[in-house]
Amino acid sequence: MAALNRARWAALLLLAYLAARFWLATTPGYPPDIGQFKLWALQAEQDGLASLYGGGADHDFSRFDYPPLYAYVLRAIGWIYSFFEPDALARQADSTLLTVLVKLPALLADLAVALLLARLARRGARGDGGNGSGGAGGSAAAPWLAAAWLLNPAVLLDGGHWGQPDSIHSGFVLAAFAALAGALGAARGTRRSAIAAWVLLTLAALMKPLGAPFFPLLLTASLLFAGVASTLLGALASLATAALLFAPFVARFGVESMAARLLGDVTIMSFTSVNGHNLWWLVGPWKDSEAPWLLGATATQVGLALFLAALAALLVLSVRRHRQRRAGLHATQLLLLSGALATAFFLFATHLHENHLFAALPLLMGALALTPAGNGARRPLALLIAALSIGVAWNLVAHDFAWRHAWPFSSGEPRAYVGDAPEGVLAGGEHLAGTLGSAWNLLCGAALAAFVFGNGLVRLAWSSALPAEREGDERDPGAIGPSGAPR
Repeated sequence: MAALNRARWAALLLLAYLAARFWLATTPGYPPDIGQFKLWALQAEQDGLASLYGGGADHDFSRFDYPPLYAYVLRAIGWIYSFFEPDALARQADSTLLTVLVKLPALLADLAVALLLARLARRGARGDGGNGSGGAGGSAAAPWLAAAWLLNPAVLLDGGHWGQPDSIHSGFVLAAFAALAGALGAARGTRRSAIAAWVLLTLAALMKPLGAPFFPLLLTASLLFAGVASTLLGALASLATAALLFAPFVARFGVESMAARLLGDVTIMSFTSVNGHNLWWLVGPWKDSEAPWLLGATATQVGLALFLAALAALLVLSVRRHRQRRAGLHATQLLLLSGALATAFFLFATHLHENHLFAALPLLMGALALTPAGNGARRPLALLIAALSIGVAWNLVAHDFAWRHAWPFSSGEPRAYVGDAPEGVLAGGEHLAGTLGSAWNLLCGAALAAFVFGNGLVRLAWSSALPAEREGDERDPGAIGPSGAPR
């Protein structure tokens, strides 16, 4: 009876949440992006999928600047909407229904990520999340982790209000590293886990280029866990996946034309910070990132060098921890490293927008889900997740298309804007909000780095607060070796 009552309450709460998300889906969101998503969806349905990269019957050119996976998503939206408005594109028809449909993929992805986090928590509680001990408080924590994700202000703002599809590629990244670490079914070190990880990360990168920076970590972890042969099979599966998704576009435009188009899309809006609260906002937002800046190097080059240095440090650390722990790198450690990588990329790279720190959140929450119960590192990790969530949410609020014109963001003397930013000016209040948000995110990044490169990464794999841990012993007494026997 108690279980039945819990199920009923869960169903009621889910219905209430879906009702709230439906209301959010009816809001205008971020009109410039939502308007583009609608146009692309209608164009893909009327003129064909490939038209998004080269125009269609009524369009000589399309501004579609996403990799091809999102084109398939938009085509599905356009197909559904065509049942209600068959000539929607010709009449430039718009409606609240189309707004809701454009935001629907983000909602579905948010629900999928919540289910994945709950599964990771339950798997950790059973002791097969890459360690012989329970996850974040046991299986009872699974619904709470799912709820924490769905109710996260950053999630509600990014997907629910703005309609951004970040949960899709972020969910693929989380699934990729969880699969590789043996936390999603196939045992770690098997060809199946390696192939699944490579395919999933390829889908992430083909949904949004923000998935690409994770490939060096995937390659390193794949070699450590599965060896050379399985890694090569995974890479081949990745190429096959990409070839399949690119096929309709390559057939129409050719390999060279598509490569040029995609590379051009990656370098579009070449500014220091496109409203992303990171290092480059403090240097100056919307400045030309390709102009010489430091000893002849451009901001883009400096940002890339900083990120590559952080990436190299994370890769070296992953190899060291894998060798120092008798059972190898723990799944929660791999997810923490991937979350740190996402954070470093946002903080140091140029060209980035308000929502581009989002991918760090599900990765760090996945690490929390698999963290052994009673582990002292859970609390600081949870606080870091909360702090980064505030940073992402503040970044979205400060530059929301409507709210930026309201107090306090509209207050103060206007600051000059460079480039094609809205209205060519940045109000003093909005600029101050960006400065405070950037300082906050950099402090969060520094705290995360201290946690990862201190003893946080080691502590996450411990089964409990053992005396040996205080003595600096990095071996996990509860670890399970390759044969499955505790040692």
